Amino acid sequence: MRSFCLIYRILRAPLALLVMLMFVGACSSTTISLNSVPEQASVKVKPLGSGAVKELGVTPLNMSAADIEKDYGGSGPLLVEFHKEGYLTKSVLITDMSIKNINLKVTLDGLSGLDDPAEMNAQIETLFEAQRLVRVRRYDEALKLVEKIKSKIPTLSSPYELEGGIYYMSRRFPEALDSYRRAVKLNPRSVEAVRMRDMLEQNLGGGSSRTPASNGGSNP
Repeated sequence: MRSFCLIYRILRAPLALLVMLMFVGACSSTTISLNSVPEQASVKVKPLGSGAVKELGVTPLNMSAADIEKDYGGSGPLLVEFHKEGYLTKSVLITDMSIKNINLKVTLDGLSGLDDPAEMNAQIETLFEAQRLVRVRRYDEALKLVEKIKSKIPTLSSPYELEGGIYYMSRRFPEALDSYRRAVKLNPRSVEAVRMRDMLEQNLGGGSSRTPASNGGSNP
């Protein structure tokens, strides 16, 4: 009887180990791949119903579902957030962590500057300063400020319109036309930008650099 019990224990131990390994293998076989465009986005997770937000790392990121379950509890649903400076945050909801090989790839949209009131106000102040410089004919300094505004808020038409006026007064007519065309593309309702673009296209047809006929000029 004693020998039977010993054999039973010997056989029983490997069997229990096998079951445990099979269970662990099933959990760890689920992998989660998190990627973003652009890369190096911070990834945070938040279980629904809980206010706790924890950081996983930065993209590209690969880890097992078992690790996430161990650290954050449960098998879902889980809210995954992608954060990167200068880009809008994106969130993805994972409803079931048991799905094998979860692959997430998100494309982050860049902030236009219009989404941030503080940034918008700062650029408006810069635009006013550029206009002040134009009035005292400090065109090169004004253009540098305009470039800064364009880099911060590339979808804003006003800096391109002001740039066109500066080039026009500097007799750099082809460059003025390019700026006005860009301004009209961003804001087709700008009467002044449309007027200046049409006048310059009429006078510079074919890319000529001759002096356009006076048509009221531009008033930055």
